[in-house]
Order: sequence, then C-alpha cells, then structure tokens
Amino acid sequence: QLGDYINYTDAEKWGNEELLKPFFWDGGLYGVVPAAWPIHKYRSMDGPMVVNEDLIRSINETDPREFVEKDEWTWDKLEELMPVYNHINNAGDEVKALYTTVHWLFRTIQSTNGEGFVFQDENGEYQLGLHSDKTFEAMNTAWDWAFGDYASFVYIDTSNVWENMLQAFLDNKSVLTIMNGTDLVGAENSIAYQMANFGVVPFPRGPFGNNNTTSGTTITEVRFGTFIPLLSKDPAMSAIVLNAIYEPLPGYETEESIIEYLRHNYFFDDRDVVNFVDAFNNIVYNYRNEALTDVYIGINSSKSMREWLDQYAEADEKNRAEYVVNIESTIDELFGE
Repeated sequence: QLGDYINYTDAEKWGNEELLKPFFWDGGLYGVVPAAWPIHKYRSMDGPMVVNEDLIRSINETDPREFVEKDEWTWDKLEELMPVYNHINNAGDEVKALYTTVHWLFRTIQSTNGEGFVFQDENGEYQLGLHSDKTFEAMNTAWDWAFGDYASFVYIDTSNVWENMLQAFLDNKSVLTIMNGTDLVGAENSIAYQMANFGVVPFPRGPFGNNNTTSGTTITEVRFGTFIPLLSKDPAMSAIVLNAIYEPLPGYETEESIIEYLRHNYFFDDRDVVNFVDAFNNIVYNYRNEALTDVYIGINSSKSMREWLDQYAEADEKNRAEYVVNIESTIDELFGE
C-alpha cells in the first residue's frame, strides 16, 4: 500500500529479498530493514565462523584465512585440522577445535554444499533443500562432527544458547565458533569489543559448495526493522518520513566507505572485513520461525541423520505447503519474478 513512498525493491536502502523474507506474507510486505545504516542490518546475520587468532598463533598453526584465500577452506580441511586445533593449553585445560550448539552447527552447514533452504524444481514449484541429496551430505557431515568420528574435537552445548558460545569463545575455550552479527560487532559485550585478536571466515564448504557464494550465514529474524501499522493515523506521511530518515548516513553512501568504517572500528585484518561483508551478502533466510529447522533441535546420537530427517519429513512437507509457498509466491508477485 505504501510502495509509492518507499521503494522496497531498492535492496541497498531497504534490504534484499532474503533479509526481508520474515516480512512477506499473503501478497504483502509488512516491514523493511534500514539497510543503508550498515550496523543495523549486520545485526540480523547468524554466522559466520570466528577464529581465535591468538590460539592459532600459540599452537603455531596455519591461519584459516589463508585456506580461504587459496580456496581450500572445505569440510575436509577442517576435519584435517580438528585434531590439531584441539589442544591442551599452558594451564593444562583442553581447548576444543570448535564450540557450538546442535542447532547452530546443522543450520549453518546446511547451505554450504550447493543447495539452499528452498529451491524451485523443474515445474517451478518451491521445494525444501533440507531433503535433497546434497543437503543430506551436509547434515551427515555435521552429525559426524557432533556425534561421530570428530566428536572429541567439538564441544556441543546442549542448551542451544548462543550466549554460551560467545562466553566460551571469549574465555579461550575453543579455536573456532559460529557467531551472530550482534555478538560479533554489536554492543560492548561483542567479540569486536572484548577480544584482542580474532578473525572471520566463511563456514567451510562441501564438495558442491562455493565459499564465494555461500558462507553458511543465515537470517532467523530481523533484529532491527521498521514498520508502519495499518491503522496508523497517516501511514503515507509515516512512509515519507521514514524514507527520508533512512537515507544513507553522510559519508557512508558507498560500500567502500562502509568497508573502511568496519576496518577502522571492528576488525584487525582486511581479510576479515572482506569475509564479513561477503558473508552478509550471501545471507539466506533459514525458515526457522516456520518450523523448518525443528529437526536440528532434538538431534543426538540415538539415531542416524537419515532417521532424524525421515522423522520430520511429513511435518516439513506440511510447513512447506503452508508457509514456504506463500512467502516465495509473495516475493514473486511483489518483485515481478
């Protein structure tokens, strides 16, 4: 209704389709993201992977950022490194290669093997990537890391609370973790404010993945958005005001200026800025609020990955038909695709 006042197709100002997916429903778009104010949009990102560079240096190992530069940052490479990254520190405490939760691990790895959360089949129908062969390979790899051959190198926080991952990483309990944008570059409790030397890398890719187009980063919900109630006194005037307020901040009109701001205020290495911005640009909506990642919550070693996926297949199909088709069709309608 307010498209005459807010150009919601302007991705640089109001967010791309993946970032806006939580706001689409039944032919309408019910909110936008002030994407021209960069830190606000970055807060909504779940992922990427963060490296404790001091620990890497202390064990005299290769910086993961070098593997990214050489296009060698793969599942196989991380599996090769896990026994090395997992070590005993000078205080006699074990430091894990990776500290995460079941939900974060499985959700992040899902899109790193060449299949998204949703895709269109040959008939143009929207289907779930979750039950494809490529995604099963990703899920099975995550199961092996969490409960199989590599479980001794990975600490799985069974509470599924991301604050625990943040604190464990700040306390030098792991070399790697998976972190959301707020805890990475947010307020004073974030990694950028609390850690002296950290790095940012995409999640390693599978054999069909590509680190340049898929970082494992997703969006669960928008942490900072703007909305106009349908029953507001003058929605048109509200839209005009919001459109003016959320113009790019003076001095930060280009991606180059934003990158320089991030480099100066948050990161220690130019590669981190590039990896961070690429991770955000590759973000995909994970449909968690539509229950399409529920399978991850209960996964444990009691069943194989195939058994877990089969257990949720019927519910996933119901949610696909009820939610995914509605949201994706709304995007097609509003963006003319």
